[in-house]
Amino acid sequence: MADWEKDHIAEAFAFELNQVENEDVPAHVMNELLVNVADELAQKVSAQTGIAVAPMGTPEAPTPSAPDPAGPLRPQTKDNASPALSLDKPALVIKGRRIALLAGDGVDADQLNEMKEALLAQGCVVELIAAHAGVITDSDGKAQKVNRAAPNAPSVIYDGAVVLGGDSAGALSKSGLAIHFINETFRHGKPLVFISNGNLVMKAAKFPKVSVQDGVIAANGDDAIEAFVQALHQHRFPRRSIDSVPA
Repeated sequence: MADWEKDHIAEAFAFELNQVENEDVPAHVMNELLVNVADELAQKVSAQTGIAVAPMGTPEAPTPSAPDPAGPLRPQTKDNASPALSLDKPALVIKGRRIALLAGDGVDADQLNEMKEALLAQGCVVELIAAHAGVITDSDGKAQKVNRAAPNAPSVIYDGAVVLGGDSAGALSKSGLAIHFINETFRHGKPLVFISNGNLVMKAAKFPKVSVQDGVIAANGDDAIEAFVQALHQHRFPRRSIDSVPA
């Protein structure tokens, strides 16, 4: 497991154990299960729950907390590690990734069409999100079907988000729903791209200093599309600094 995966696993155990009211149950989970999986995991969970870690037993001298210890685990090496178990690597394909395109009346028609075509060509599921259901009118005066109205489009169901430029960008930068969507997407480590003046929304969201390496792209045209597709292959960027970004 990568460092962030280890933290995520420990946080998941801590979240569940912190909800248990019977104090005996977390103690049994810690000292009969987690200590026999990995001491590092047990210590991380202990730090977040306050559950004491009992001394580890041995096959010759078992303890009540570890009645049947399997003995020390083999240290991870290149020979016994399995890269297949880790998500910390780019995906070979992004078919099926669900992408939100945030827009409104006056959205740049070229940006909308080019990004949509590029993502569909990769097998992504693309949905146009606007303030209301029905249709919006792009910069060419053409009606564009809205797939979901913003109140019915939670960020958690998408794998990435595109904020398109054009006259709609200014309105999006003042929309509480749009800002919340973008901030939540950022906090969950998902790829984001802001095209041309779509970066007004990024500024309104008050992101910390970010870069393409963080999966946050502010660019134009083909550069924006190419960088976003590459970020989608990475899928998540869990090492982002998110403490300063509103939930």
